[in-house]
Amino acid sequence: MNSAIIGDSPIMLILANYLKNKENVTIYSDKNKIGGAWSYINHKNFNISRQTNVVVPVDKNVEKLQPKINKSLIKYGIKIAKAQGYHKPNVHLAKKNYRYDFTKLFESKKKFKNINEYVEKITVKNNIIKINNLSYDKVYLPYFNGVNNFSINKKKFYLSPKIISSKHILLIFKKLPIKAFVYTENFDHIFDRAQITKFKNFTSFTARVRLEHKKKTKLSLIKESKIHDFAKNDNMIFSSILRYKNYFRDIDNLKKLKSICNHKNIKIIDTYQFFEAYIDLNKKFLKHFWDLLQ
Repeated sequence: MNSAIIGDSPIMLILANYLKNKENVTIYSDKNKIGGAWSYINHKNFNISRQTNVVVPVDKNVEKLQPKINKSLIKYGIKIAKAQGYHKPNVHLAKKNYRYDFTKLFESKKKFKNINEYVEKITVKNNIIKINNLSYDKVYLPYFNGVNNFSINKKKFYLSPKIISSKHILLIFKKLPIKAFVYTENFDHIFDRAQITKFKNFTSFTARVRLEHKKKTKLSLIKESKIHDFAKNDNMIFSSILRYKNYFRDIDNLKKLKSICNHKNIKIIDTYQFFEAYIDLNKKFLKHFWDLLQ
């Protein structure tokens, strides 16, 4: 059976690794970096998050499952360590925080056939799926995909996602003596989400620029932020602006997507929040791990 997976986020790569023993998997991605919104940039042989995503439970029920989830994630090569400080998400503050390293999971993409192309249209005729002139028996589609043209047994549907281009800043310091958090969603008036990671000889600061400041230059962003206090006396050794294009779908768009793709060979994969997505993936596909989550 030939299957196509759209996107190479951690959830989609976990699914690919589960399916590899029974389906011939091809992964489509139009990004240059593996991992989608979880991708890395390498600095002195250390992987640093290009964006500000962290793995945190959204409520107490998910938090209770976290130890069992962690145990099962190790099987996919995901390294899990105690977080270096506190996470401060807006919704739920967990008692224990962890750092998740997806490096080996991302490396597993080499095991599969990879096509670096944008998927705009999916065509289904009877039980055959066509993607960019290639045929498949199944397709696995994440929530946030760029497909806007569907043809399901001669019925045509158009459903475009909202394209959002986020702007991030990556700063690397010799020392960054901020101990209040390792992740926050409200850093200051310039940056909303911010993540701090300590490495052997440096500390990284990754932050997302607030919408109203996206047109400002790198120097202006640093100067107007409170992070400027640490960017003095050669303490800052690297700086870069990083951008990410996201295919966003709101609740109504997702409902329409599920309705359009109500075909047995099109599987819609929840990729909204990592833990919730992984739990849903276990319920639907990863049956041999589901007992760990009971």
